[in-house]
Amino acid sequence: MNNIKDNHPYFSLIIPCLNEQKVLPLLLSDINKQIFSDFEIIVVDGKSEDKTKEIALKNPKTTLIISDKRNVSHQRNLGAKNANGKYLVFFDADTRINDYFLSGLAYRVQMCKPDMFSCWAKIEETQSDNQILANLINMSLEIYKFVDSPSAIGAMMGFRKSVFDSLKGFTCEITFGEDSELVKRGFKKGYQYIIFKDPRYYYSLRRFKTEGTLKMLQKYAKLNSSVLLKGYPTNDLNDEYPMRGGLNYLGKNHKSRFIDQIERSIAKLKNVTELKKWMQYWQRLINE
Repeated sequence: MNNIKDNHPYFSLIIPCLNEQKVLPLLLSDINKQIFSDFEIIVVDGKSEDKTKEIALKNPKTTLIISDKRNVSHQRNLGAKNANGKYLVFFDADTRINDYFLSGLAYRVQMCKPDMFSCWAKIEETQSDNQILANLINMSLEIYKFVDSPSAIGAMMGFRKSVFDSLKGFTCEITFGEDSELVKRGFKKGYQYIIFKDPRYYYSLRRFKTEGTLKMLQKYAKLNSSVLLKGYPTNDLNDEYPMRGGLNYLGKNHKSRFIDQIERSIAKLKNVTELKKWMQYWQRLINE
């Protein structure tokens, strides 16, 4: 492991990785181009079998940590344990950001002083179907927070380090929704959670491209319904979850019927045209 400098940057950027040689260079390049420079980069690798480690080591601003477990929550927690920043920002390796992202984020954080935060997403591709997906992601964040059941996406989320430490980090045994579970846990303890509409990061569509947008939405709807009925899942749903996690956890989570109705309606969609109509319906409902 590289030695982490004995300083206290504003942000610690933590990136859990497993065989990410294709996408990690793009994110590191984005980070190196940032106008804002008061940050450290920590890549936590789960013993990748490709060139992920070599790519991280070639970046002079990056500290590489090798995790003893291939578990996204464990890797994030390990990065946080070794972080020196006032705020922790977690990225997925396939996340992309504009040159001004950290500058804009620092401004928002300094103005609002949140304990926990996330940002709206956007999608690099310009097709209308992809923009609908971005709107769906952002709308979902707002809906969950509106009904006092806040959620977050591991592709980009942040915490005041002292708050993250007090919450003892992500629960490694949760195999789906570990990002939202941590935010909910903090929210219940009275910590402030803010969703910034700007700056926005680029959310990766690689999983949607592999399996299809509608199929992925229905898969996530199925998993969220399982959370509603059974609590956060254990390894029985590992095959359904792209970022496979830990082993044995059963928690209780009580969502409103409003959220349940949204998730079940997604599961019934048959094509992208129906998805567009679904989006228009819920947007009208929320605006009323």
